[in-house]
Amino acid sequence: MSSSTTSSAGLAAHAASQSVPSPPFIQVDGIPNFRDIGGYPITEASSTRRNFIFRSGLPTRVTANGVKTLTQDLKVDTIYDLRSNAELRKDPASALLTSMEGVKVLHTPVFPEKDISPAQLANRYACYMSDKGTEGFVAAYSEILRDGTDAYKTIFEHVRDHPDKPFLVHCTGGKDRTGVVIALLLLVAGVKSWDVVAEEYALTEIAFDAKIRAVFVEKVVADMGVDTDRAGVLRMISARKENMIATLEFIEGEYGGPEEYVKKALGFEDHDIEIIRKNLTVEEKGIF
Repeated sequence: MSSSTTSSAGLAAHAASQSVPSPPFIQVDGIPNFRDIGGYPITEASSTRRNFIFRSGLPTRVTANGVKTLTQDLKVDTIYDLRSNAELRKDPASALLTSMEGVKVLHTPVFPEKDISPAQLANRYACYMSDKGTEGFVAAYSEILRDGTDAYKTIFEHVRDHPDKPFLVHCTGGKDRTGVVIALLLLVAGVKSWDVVAEEYALTEIAFDAKIRAVFVEKVVADMGVDTDRAGVLRMISARKENMIATLEFIEGEYGGPEEYVKKALGFEDHDIEIIRKNLTVEEKGIF
């Protein structure tokens, strides 16, 4: 069994027994870091829709019970896999999901031809593992924003065109590529507080408890060598609030804000954004 398979199996086994706050986390057997992005306040009387957009870590070890939760309880229609071609070859999508009638599993890679595994990210961004603050995360996330336009456009099109079809978006940990697109969705929905968006991102810190972190660290060390800086790897797999705040500052400076990113980089018009915002919103008080 490969180290990739071993690590994924370890994450899945732990996900089945992990206790995390619900909402927003939802227990889906075999899928770590699974949560709903609904319930975040937009105005005093409105919030983001619940049971429409879900995010998670790798679902390749989902169990039959997990599939039942996804399809029957949560009514998930489409699963968007943001991993690269290289990652998909190492750990293919679950046959339980791809063979399920009525559920579409779509490979929508942020980096189609780049290996964007944690080990490769560490190789490309020494500062990603450093203790110098948010610099490495902004560098990584700026590349995600630049190269992930096709994948992100597909997800925003789903929100615009299929508001009646709940979907799941995931990468490997459900933290970086997934975290950036979820932040954009929340902001375009009208969530005004960067703190709220960053706190949603930082919930992965709860999902990645000591056991899950250990699995990730061992996987990266296996890929990079025994001399790998383990403390640096832990920093790399963190989801600190300040990482997202710094990224939102970058989006403001580079693109003029999230809506301008969606227009300039993804090609949407103002009327598209109005529809997207409407489809992300429900007239009820937020639950967080």
